[in-house]
Amino acid sequence: MKKKHLIMLLVRLLLVSGGLYLWSHRYCEPEIVVTDCDIADYQRVIERFPYEGNVGPVPDAETAVARAKELWLEEYGVINGKPYDPTGGRPIKVGYDAEHDCWVVIGTLPKNAFGAVPVAIIQGDGTVLAVGMA
Repeated sequence: MKKKHLIMLLVRLLLVSGGLYLWSHRYCEPEIVVTDCDIADYQRVIERFPYEGNVGPVPDAETAVARAKELWLEEYGVINGKPYDPTGGRPIKVGYDAEHDCWVVIGTLPKNAFGAVPVAIIQGDGTVLAVGMA
């Protein structure tokens, strides 16, 4: 009987510790992975969601993501008078066109979901070409 109680206690400890581990890593920022892209593939996005502005130099992917999030919150941070996070806390994809020194930052949707995601296209000098929900 004591053996059964000991096993149940160990199972509970494992479940609690596993749950705490998952909960503590829930708010960790995922690593940013940059892929090569061609800005010509995003010409329709630039035409549909043009934006005039400059956010300052964008030397790396982390800066590109930070500036894109600022732009998204500025444009879509309040809907019907209520705060709104356009990223939904989901991962963000980053593409870089080295030939044109241009960052393409795109939000993601949950698996098997349909809808729009935030998009920002920013040149390395900080010129913003597009901000929208595509």
